[in-house]
Formats: sequence, structure tokens, C-alpha cells
Amino acid sequence: MKIIKLFLPFFLVALLFASCGKSDYADVVPKDASLVIEVNMADIASKGGIAESKLLASVKTNLDYIASGDDKAKLVEIFDNPENTGIDFTVPVYAFTASGSFGVAARLSDETAFEDFITLLSNQGFAVQPSERDGVKWVSLLDELDMVYKDDVLLITMPLDPEGSAGNKRNASNWITQDKSEECFSSTDHYKRMQETDGDVVAYFDVDDYAGKLKSMMFKDMRDAEVSAVASLSFEDGCAKMKTSIFSNDEKVNNAIAEYGKNLRKIGGQYIDTPMEDFMAWFGCNVDGNWLLPILKSDKDIKTLMFMIERGIDIEKIIKSVDGDMAIVVPKMNPADESETGFDFIATAQLKNSDFLSDVDGWTKSMKDYGLSMLRTGKNQYELLTADGKINWGVDDNELYFATENAYKLNAFSGRSALLKDYADKIKDSRMYLYVNLESLPMVELSQLMGLGHEYAFIFANMKALTFSMNEASEFEVNLVLKNPKENFLKQIFN
Repeated sequence: MKIIKLFLPFFLVALLFASCGKSDYADVVPKDASLVIEVNMADIASKGGIAESKLLASVKTNLDYIASGDDKAKLVEIFDNPENTGIDFTVPVYAFTASGSFGVAARLSDETAFEDFITLLSNQGFAVQPSERDGVKWVSLLDELDMVYKDDVLLITMPLDPEGSAGNKRNASNWITQDKSEECFSSTDHYKRMQETDGDVVAYFDVDDYAGKLKSMMFKDMRDAEVSAVASLSFEDGCAKMKTSIFSNDEKVNNAIAEYGKNLRKIGGQYIDTPMEDFMAWFGCNVDGNWLLPILKSDKDIKTLMFMIERGIDIEKIIKSVDGDMAIVVPKMNPADESETGFDFIATAQLKNSDFLSDVDGWTKSMKDYGLSMLRTGKNQYELLTADGKINWGVDDNELYFATENAYKLNAFSGRSALLKDYADKIKDSRMYLYVNLESLPMVELSQLMGLGHEYAFIFANMKALTFSMNEASEFEVNLVLKNPKENFLKQIFN
């Protein structure tokens, strides 16, 4: 089978990640790496049951398509005993990006066994025999990967740009011979933070490179400041959990982050019981509108949207009146009745005052100049008519609401969901909270939403919810919750 022949070498390279522990071979990771990932696959392999998995059994069964005789027997032995590759499986593997290259660093325990492994790959056409230059041995793998090793250090690199082969080789040579005390990532405070963080996978990254827009929205006065993050991913029974902390080497930046958190207050829980049945997503926070307004306006897209709304109503004055819990609910998607605005939603917020209601008559008159109109549907309740559809809004018992027409109707006639009650304590301990009801999405659509084909829909069959929470301004947590609290997500992947 052609797919097995293509897949096998990547599976063999993945054996590098079957590890746990720490070692100074990580010194080959360069100091300027913008992303560093430490993978502890010993725990992952155990939690996922890889040794007894259908995936591994399938690969071993189909080895006939790429090998025979002694070579096949040796490959089976390697899958059963990965240490026969000569790679040390008592330490973690580090993957990283720097200077236009992607790299993987591991430690060799037996150079002779490793070269026997390379010979085995060479016999199948996946690698070439090692050559030595300046005390460093080189191997080409799959015509795209450069493998270099010296003493007990193994480094695999590939260019991020298909045209960057020459630069990739130069990077590999420089990194495996670099000054360990000054030029390596392991000499940085970022590396120390990684070592202090527990998880099956731990990663460091530069926030500007991977979440620059979020940084500019949250911390508009620190756009030029260096902000970094360390994240951990742990696969627990019933849940895959990722925790992220952001920080800076500049104490002024850390103080500004803490100040941001003071303005984003803990959620009071006002709207935990209010989402409609079969809702798709719920987002909650607790803010003062005077603080929120400049944050929203710092984003170009939101500022443009607000400008469009301003043609009809004074949205800035309304936002300034908010003080307390806010919630946004997105109902279950239904293409047959989806609103013309792109998606349906209903937003609610507690108010410090509703003085803006005295301006409604003036808004109703002025918006006619823009081809808009607004009808009064009840006491302090209105229907805004735009070219894109209807928006229902109003004030009820000192609470503001905005809703698309479909969401407004669904909310009026639907029962209330109890899904959030199990998360009430966590919500009230958070400054932001997002709950995505994965059960409301068909598996095929969810697979496509994640950028995968319909054939991977089975992966999502046991998923219940995706949650995001901000506990402090510098701490975030994402959980993938499974329907079966005793199941492990990894077993679904490998079995």
C-alpha cells in the first residue's frame, strides 16, 4: 500500500518523541528560537495505549509493502522496542523553530545502534548513509530532512521555506556546534520557566509571532514590548487541558498586565442559567463599560463595526452604561434560518444606568438619513431595521439586550439549558469564560471546522465541550471535555 510506504518514515521519526525527563542535549536549541516545544511522549504513549493500539498493529501488519525478510523483522522489533534505534528514550525531545528552520533535538544512547537504524531506513529508500564533515555526521532523510549528530546529540532540521535548503544546512551545523553557555535556549529564563511547568507537552512561544492581534487588543500601550508565553498540555481522563501563562522580562509590562486584570473583574454568575436550549456557545465576563470601550475601539474591525452601528444608535453611550456581568449566547447553527448578518446571537449586560433611553426618539429621526428605521415594540423595547436584517434590542429590569431576529425568537420560545450549572464555580472564579457546546455541532461539520476532512469525524464523536477561561490577566486555560469522563482523548486518536 502506497500510503503505508509514505506514512512509515514519519511514524519512525515520531518515535523520537517517546520520552520523559530532562537533559543538557537541549543546548542545541538556539537562543533566538521563537517557538520551543518539549514533548513527554512516554506518558502520552501510556495514556494513549500506543503499544496495544490499532494504529501500531495496522502499521506492523502492512510492513510487507515496504520490507521483507530480515529488514521486516528488524522493523517489527523497532516498533516493539524503540530503544533499538539507539535513541535515548529517558529524556524528552525538543521541537523548535528559528532562523527559517524547524528542528527536533534528541539524545543518542548508542551511536552504533543508531547507524544500524539508518542503514535499515536506507535499505527502504528513506535515508542515505552518514557522511562526516568537521567532526559532525550528516544523514539525509526523505530528501527533505537533514539529520546531524555529534557525540550523544541528534538534531533533525528541515527548512520552513522550500527554497531554504542551504540555510537549513547552515543552521544545523551552527546549532550542533554552538557555544552552550551563551548561544543556547537553555541559558534563558524562558527555558527555566518551561522546566518549572508540568505537562505532557510544554511549549514556549513569542506572543507577537503567534497571538499578536490579541496582545494589541488587550495591552494597547505595550504593542512594542516583548511578551512571551509558556503553555502546558495535559491529557487527563475525561479532558485534555491546556494552561497558558504570559509574562515579560520587563517588570513594567508585568505590572500593566496585572492592572489589566483588575479592570476585568470576576464573573458574578448572573447569566449562567439563562442560555437557551441547544445553544452552541456562551461567553461571559464582568466589566465597566468606560474601560471596555477603548479596548474595543483599539481593534480596527470592531471599530469599523461600531462606526456602522453609530449611524443608527449611539453605541458608545450604551457601552459606557454597562457595569457588571455580560453574556453572549450563540444558538445552534441552522443554515435554513441563519440570519443575514452571518450568525445569530443574543447579548445581555447589566447596566449602571439607562440614561441613553432618553435619546431614542432622536436616534429614530436621525437614522432615516442612512436608510435605517426603528420601531418601538414595547416598553423600552425596539426593533432596528437595517439592510442586513432586524436587530431587537431594549432594556428590561436594568439589563440591556441585543439580538438578531432569529436568536430573539428562539430565546423567547425556548426552555433554559442546564449545561453551565456544572461549571458554575469555575465560571465565577474566572474573568472571562467561553463554553462551546460541541454536541450541538454535527461531527462532520465539526471536523471540517477544525480543518479536517469528513473521514476524521469519528475523532469528535466523544467530545462534549470546549471551554476557555481567563483566571488572571496573565493566565488562560482551555479544556476539551469528553462525554465519557473515564475516557482518554489519546485513545481515540490511536485506536
